[in-house]
Amino acid sequence: MATTSGSVGQLAGLGSRIGAWLIDATLVGLVLMVIFIPLFVIVGLIADGVMGTILYLLVQLLLGLVFTGYFIVMEGVYGYTVGKKLLSIRVVSEDGGAISMGESAIRNLLRFIDILPTAYILGMALIAMNDDEQRVGDMAASTYVVKG
Repeated sequence: MATTSGSVGQLAGLGSRIGAWLIDATLVGLVLMVIFIPLFVIVGLIADGVMGTILYLLVQLLLGLVFTGYFIVMEGVYGYTVGKKLLSIRVVSEDGGAISMGESAIRNLLRFIDILPTAYILGMALIAMNDDEQRVGDMAASTYVVKG
């Protein structure tokens, strides 16, 4: 069900959404580097061959889960991430209210569709061409990113 910007608030533009994501990716990336670089070093020192590959892949999977989990929890609990807060934007449901943890999980888990294989080109194109400025995850979760 399409919702106009008037019923949820003023939609955030593509630029502020990209800016917020860059802030979040930088902050979370720095924290994760401190945690995960030692894990990668330890895996490299204690395991080789098939076991090393398996451990390396498990650490990468954990890294992706923590990164995605940040967005799910922050938006599910607060309606925004640190980057969104700094740029005065937030995520709302189609009635303009707070999103649920489930809606946050849907919109953020589907981020992988926007990322792969086009490095966010698909997500940015959808936001730019869609009157409601939604990417795939927003459409599936019926969420909007708005100013305020």
